[in-house]
This record gives sequence, C-alpha cells and structure tokens, in this order.
Amino acid sequence: RLTDDYGVASRLCDVRMTDRDSVTLLAGTNEISFTRTGEATAQNAQKLTYSATTVALDKYIATLVFTSEVIEDAAVNLWNDAAAEIARARAKLFDQLVFTDATYGILYAPDNGEAWKTLTVGAAITDFSADDAMDARYKVVGSVRRNGRYFMNPTVWNFLRQTKEATTGGYLFGGVGQSVTPTIDGVAVELVDILPEKGDITSNEPFAVFGDLSRIKIHVKRLLETKIFDSGVVKDAGGSDINLITQDSWAIRATLRCVPQTRFPEAFVIIGTGTVS
Repeated sequence: RLTDDYGVASRLCDVRMTDRDSVTLLAGTNEISFTRTGEATAQNAQKLTYSATTVALDKYIATLVFTSEVIEDAAVNLWNDAAAEIARARAKLFDQLVFTDATYGILYAPDNGEAWKTLTVGAAITDFSADDAMDARYKVVGSVRRNGRYFMNPTVWNFLRQTKEATTGGYLFGGVGQSVTPTIDGVAVELVDILPEKGDITSNEPFAVFGDLSRIKIHVKRLLETKIFDSGVVKDAGGSDINLITQDSWAIRATLRCVPQTRFPEAFVIIGTGTVS
C-alpha cells in the first residue's frame, strides 16, 4: 500500500510513561536577577513562581477484522502486516495530536491566552518566502531557537525550494540537479505529511510551525496494547455487527491512552496566511 510518512512527533517530542489518569506540568513564570548594592545595604528577596496545568489522558482504540479465509489464502502474513499498520497508525495519531488536533494541535488548538506566537506570510501561500521563515525563527527566545526546527508539508517545502535568486536566477536552496537536505538558513526543515498541503491552503489558514518539539510532552499510560479475539461481536466500518463465531472471523483490538501537553506555547511560532490565530 502507498502511505504517508508519520512519526515526527514520536521521534522529537518528549514521550513519557505515566501510571496516572491525569498529569500536571509546572512551568516557571519568572526569572531571578542580580541587583547592584552597596556595603551593608539590604535588598529584597526574590521568589521563583510557577504555573500548573493539568490534563487528563484520552483513550484511543483501533479494531481490525479478518475472515478465516482471508488469513488462510493471503499471500502475505496478515498478522505481521496488521502489526505494522497499527504501529503506523500510532505514529500518525501522535503527529495529529501534536500538529493538527482541534484540542491539542499547535496549528488549531483554541487560543485560551497561552501566548502562541504567530507570523503571517501574506494573503496567500504563494507569498511565503525564506524571509518569512527566518522572521519566524527570531520570534522565539534563544534557548528555543538553538534547538528549533521548521515543520511543514513536503509540498510547501517544494514550493519554497524552487525560490530563485534575484541576481543569477539560480535556486536559492542548492543548485539545479543537486540533492538538497531541507534547511532554511542552516536550520533543519522537518517534512510532516499531516500538515496542510500547498494546494489546500487558503487565506487565514495556518500551515507551518517553527519551534522545539522536545518542549512538548506526550504522556502515555498504555503504550500500545493489542489483543486477538475469535469470539464476540464487533461492528464493521459501516456500523453492522460481525459475530466472530458464527461468521468465522478474527479481530485485533489495539488500545492506548495518551495526551500531549505543551509546557510553553510561546516556544512555538505558527506560520500562516492572512490572519493567523
């Protein structure tokens, strides 16, 4: 089968195991500073302050059904294929949760005053330039900038990659016919298939991110649990019942419990067209 590539979030985020149903993250909200003072002059003490954010873990499930004939007659080992697809689905889920989920995703999470940073490239995706990307990088603090990366769909990178130099007309990113590792001003570009494709991006739409994914925690309680059943009733994709005994079938059920959590939303810049919010 032809599939997209997934796994950027699971590779770059801080994936942590937990034995709890909810998780609380503390985030420092201030800095200490030195004060010039004179001999025997008292100075006020300082305190470090923190904010606390709690999230509950969500449960996810995927169920596959096979008839005994499909398993017996298959030219490949369907159990191994199913295991590989379940692992791919988990990687896809993590990418969705981190980037595009309506509740947690960097691009579309509701703005509840978390101070997400934004950068608009203009009214349309065709206005996107290397200058915009570099401007986004310098919207975050230095500690984020050092380890930050760009995240965009391969079609968006391909558009940016074809930028021509004004003087010579050559490619801004590498020469003609050269293989180019995706980078902007020496900073890595991660190609994320789950992010919007160039042809689907309209006005007032976020499409790319700059930031350090290690600052996002993915809390996992049930890493990935799979069970095989040869009895019971499950529903197919259309909602109809399948009796595993009377219809001589098998089912694989995969479950996991997880939730992403961003400690510092201001460590990320959302790049988009028009009004970005």
